[in-house]
Amino acid sequence: MKRLPSSKTFSRWLPTLGLIALLIVLLAVVATLLLIIAQPFNLAIVAVVLLAYLALLLLLKRFPPRRKFGGLLPLVLIPMPLIIYYYLVFTTNPVFRAWWEQASTPSPHPLHYLLAYGPFILAIPGIMALIREKEEEGLLLVAWAVITPPLLYLPVNPQRRFIEGLHIPLSILATIGLYRYLLPQMESSRLWARITSHERYEPRSLRQFVLVALFLLTLPSNLYILASLGITAIEHPYPFYHERAEVEAVDWLAAHTSGEDTVFTTYWTGSYIAARAGNQVFLGHWAETMNYAQKMEEAKTFFGQASDEWRKELLRDYNISYLFYGPRERALPGFEPEGKPYLVESYSNRLVTIYRVVISKGG
Repeated sequence: MKRLPSSKTFSRWLPTLGLIALLIVLLAVVATLLLIIAQPFNLAIVAVVLLAYLALLLLLKRFPPRRKFGGLLPLVLIPMPLIIYYYLVFTTNPVFRAWWEQASTPSPHPLHYLLAYGPFILAIPGIMALIREKEEEGLLLVAWAVITPPLLYLPVNPQRRFIEGLHIPLSILATIGLYRYLLPQMESSRLWARITSHERYEPRSLRQFVLVALFLLTLPSNLYILASLGITAIEHPYPFYHERAEVEAVDWLAAHTSGEDTVFTTYWTGSYIAARAGNQVFLGHWAETMNYAQKMEEAKTFFGQASDEWRKELLRDYNISYLFYGPRERALPGFEPEGKPYLVESYSNRLVTIYRVVISKGG
């Protein structure tokens, strides 16, 4: 009979175990801080998942999870100053407040999630197994997997972002469901016994066949993404690809203008200029541009039907230094920059003309 460790041995190792537990908590706190700094909205996922986990422990274990609660408490208390700071910034700073109001990422139709995460249906028996066996560590995965789907359709801006990381618990739960439920059920069925009764079908080979078949079922969504990327690479559609002349014009901006010089363009061109040349732009990324919807309409009006007085006032109000007139701008009929006294040509090629804006404060 194996001898159990003495109380003295346990007492000797107790400080070491305590240090290891403290180190784990500190690493968890650091990871949480880095997560909040990188993606503040993920704090909601952490908080809701931990609350759901504690609720599951209380429901299934029938006792208040004080030990777990004490270990998880630092994850909430230590990042609290950073959370308060973010709250103040997003409620008092007009730029960040505008960003938050515009940065809406709504969830698609549930069918899209079903197509993308369909193979994870194996997670359901995994969830049932962990709930039945009341495994404390496994219940954290259960809480994460069960509480996330409702978050995806809450009436808040970052809906779709709440799915980030969900594949981690689903993958583990699906593996548990496969090896603890599906395969044992199949191997104990009459059909399995009938198939393996033939000499050419060994249980081990049949098990491997089932695993390969399940793996192949997970491939369609990946193949769809690869196929779409392949078509994009072949067809070179805009805005994934830009004409060489347009790229040369943007490179001219990078070489001959300051990053503080604001360039006036339409939406897609502005986003590209900001990324490649580093200039400020009148209209860039939809979430990063203050009053995005208003500026979209103003750009359409400017390159469409508008008076020169209105155009000059717009350029003056936004302190525009250069006007980029390329294929996307020419597609909006109504504006002919050539000959305008407030625009001086600075660069030109077969597709793009860049004008320096010359408007005095008095008009």
